[in-house]
Amino acid sequence: MKMLVVDIETTGLCPEDDLIVEIGVVLLNTRTGRIRKKFYSLVNEGGFISKDSWIFENSDLKYKDVIKYGKSIKKIRVKLQKLFNKYSVTSYNQVFDFGFLGSRGFSFGEREKDPMLVLTDVLRIDKGYKNFKWPSVQEVLDFYGINIIEPHRALEDAKIEARIIYETIKRGMWY
Repeated sequence: MKMLVVDIETTGLCPEDDLIVEIGVVLLNTRTGRIRKKFYSLVNEGGFISKDSWIFENSDLKYKDVIKYGKSIKKIRVKLQKLFNKYSVTSYNQVFDFGFLGSRGFSFGEREKDPMLVLTDVLRIDKGYKNFKWPSVQEVLDFYGINIIEPHRALEDAKIEARIIYETIKRGMWY
């Protein structure tokens, strides 16, 4: 089976007020673990982008690159939507990624499980009041003993998240 793993980088947390600045998509073969790049683009939605946005301070993504090389959603829409229509799709924290993309008019055919929600019950990180917190990608990498620091770049993060999904499947915890 194959599934797309999508990751985006944004200027903030609110789809109505903040902007997508990068999109990465990989295809995971869940039988072999093979991960292939399917789509990547810097994105410039044309709104005000603050140079002080969290993403520019916590990754190697450069404000000037987004402004200079970022493509409009209109220019990437057809290619990206074809992928979403062709394959089942997931992301780590679907509410966030699919919320931003959905508010830009993208739709998703078959959705796979959200690995963040699957791994909440696996890692069982105590949040108090008999609840468990949603694990960050970095917490999952540490739990699995994968010595990588999440770079907060869309394509690399999508590859890491695909690797997490495959590891979860191999361990029999993708239920």
